[in-house]
Amino acid sequence: MQHLLDLETYPVDRPDSDECKALVERCRAGLAADGMYNLEGFLKPEVAQAAADDLKSTMASAGFTHSRMHNIYFRKDLPDLAPDHPALTRFQTVNRTLCADQLGANPVTEIYAWPPLVDFLA
Repeated sequence: MQHLLDLETYPVDRPDSDECKALVERCRAGLAADGMYNLEGFLKPEVAQAAADDLKSTMASAGFTHSRMHNIYFRKDLPDLAPDHPALTRFQTVNRTLCADQLGANPVTEIYAWPPLVDFLA
């Protein structure tokens, strides 16, 4: 996986190391504070670009487009917020996706099934 992932910055393949334990704690803190965490650069940029380039034609011909209007809560209203509260401002989101079986032999599917990443995410 070293050819696909930045395992120096994100040592998910060494779960017993102090570096990985610190990473897990940072991710847990981000999850608790923000509801998410980001592993910026985990997938090497050149790998990400090559994978995206390889899938462009499949995305164009077989990708599913989902478009909808919503607010940040994906609800029409919330009892604790006034109808004109900024958090209820509606905006459009458009996503274009492929299913895993449409990806074929791709670094994304290889990484997704990699046991150390599965263990890290668990």
